[in-house]
Amino acid sequence: YEITYGDWSSDVCSSDLLIEKFKPADPVTAADINALELFLSNELQDLIEAINKYQPQTLIGSSGSFDTFADVITLKNNTHHLLQNQTTYDFNLDDYKVLHSKLLHSSHAERLAMPGMLPMRADMIVVASILTNYILNISEIKNMKLSTYALKEGVMQSIISGKIMTSLFSYD
Repeated sequence: YEITYGDWSSDVCSSDLLIEKFKPADPVTAADINALELFLSNELQDLIEAINKYQPQTLIGSSGSFDTFADVITLKNNTHHLLQNQTTYDFNLDDYKVLHSKLLHSSHAERLAMPGMLPMRADMIVVASILTNYILNISEIKNMKLSTYALKEGVMQSIISGKIMTSLFSYD
C-alpha cells in the first residue's frame, strides 16, 4: 500500500511494515485500530495538509488491496461480472463500509473463507482497510475507485489512448 498524491509519495504505510510494527491481534482490537490511526495521523501530516488544501473527491486504488476489496464485494453482491474485462471499478461506499466492518471483526480463518480473498491478502487486508477508512474519514472523499492499472501503466495507457496530451511533458 503506497500513497501517492501529486508529487508526494509515502510507502511508510506499507501493510507489511504496519503489520510488523503493530502486530495486531486476530481479530484486530479497538486498541490496535487506535494505535494505528494515531501513527497514521503523525506520519501522514503532509498528506493530511494536501487533502485539506486540494479537497480530493475520489480515492483511487490500483491493484492489491483494492482488487481484493472489489473481488470480495462483487462476489458477495453477485456482481463479479462487472469486473471482467474492465480497467476500472466504482465502489459503492456503503458496500465498502460493510466490508470494512466485517474485516475488522473477522479472524484470519474467517477472512480466508470469504469468496474473493486471496490467502496472501488475508492478514494485510485488515491493515489496508484501516488505512483506507482512515483516509476516507479525514477527507471529504465521496468516491472510491479501483484502477486495474498500476500508476505507471495507467499513465502510459492514457498516453497511448490519447487521453493525456503528450504536450504535458516538457523536453526543454
